[in-house]
Amino acid sequence: MECGYTSLENFELISCDTLTHLPLDFFPHLEHLTIESCPNLLSFSSDGLPPTLKNLSVRDCEKLVVPLSEEMKRCYTSLERLMLIRCDRLTHLPLDFFPKLESLFIDCCKNFETLSIADRRGLQILTSLKSVRIMYCRSMVSFPQGGLLAPNLWGFELQSCLKLKILPEQMQTVFPSLESLALHDCPEIESFPDEGLPSNLRSLRISNCKKLVDRRREWGLQRLPSLRRFVLRDDEDVGDSFPEEGLLPSTLTTLWIENLSNLKSLSKRGFQFLRSLTSLLIWGCPQLRSLPEEGFLASLEFLSIWCCLNSKPYPKRDFLTPSLS
Repeated sequence: MECGYTSLENFELISCDTLTHLPLDFFPHLEHLTIESCPNLLSFSSDGLPPTLKNLSVRDCEKLVVPLSEEMKRCYTSLERLMLIRCDRLTHLPLDFFPKLESLFIDCCKNFETLSIADRRGLQILTSLKSVRIMYCRSMVSFPQGGLLAPNLWGFELQSCLKLKILPEQMQTVFPSLESLALHDCPEIESFPDEGLPSNLRSLRISNCKKLVDRRREWGLQRLPSLRRFVLRDDEDVGDSFPEEGLLPSTLTTLWIENLSNLKSLSKRGFQFLRSLTSLLIWGCPQLRSLPEEGFLASLEFLSIWCCLNSKPYPKRDFLTPSLS
């Protein structure tokens, strides 16, 4: 590779099957680096990554070792967005290496086990972090002990983390700005943190988290004054009537229930205090037989029932298209 690229800011490297090492010394001002489908790439140059880098995306580089030694900390001081997909050599990620990180996405890294903190005194470096998504990391087992202090985090999503049992500790304290929480296919998670969820939470989505749903009476959603949207999907054991009285807060405006295979009816008592609810979506509940006939959600503006073969016709009303954000 020749010199002469000292002003280069964007670099994409895609489908270079024979490349084993990537020297980046020639790009001292590089800001955006994308590497895809380089199955034999083993490492970057000995100097690591340019310290000017803001956006790093690595996909389908099964042999690549992301440099995470203490000496390489300087390489990540400007990084704002990090995406790692199918990077099988990745086992952990020390978040205090990334003082300006805003967005983190880890997907299908089969040996990834944990987010970590190398220096416990450096927790305040997570003040830039706004979004974390970890998906299909089926070896993931933990978060750092004591939680992750990310005061500006607003979006947090976990999907198909099959071994993970515990959510980050003290979420109410360490994620005070959290607005959206999504948990999909995390069957070993049993409960929310003891102190509850952040009070600013506006959207909660839960899908196929059997142990967590079995303990739903302990969720304490009534303590969430900002919760507007709740989605429950893919649960076979939620029972034949939903929701239980007092499960959902009166602030809720959108309720979406989907693929609850044993659901037969909606509980009038469970809905009686949902006076703010304007949108109700019921999808893929084949045993649903009826809705409450009287006093059912005078506030409702939108009702969608789809693939619920046994449900009886509901009296005609004029419904407006909802905002599901």
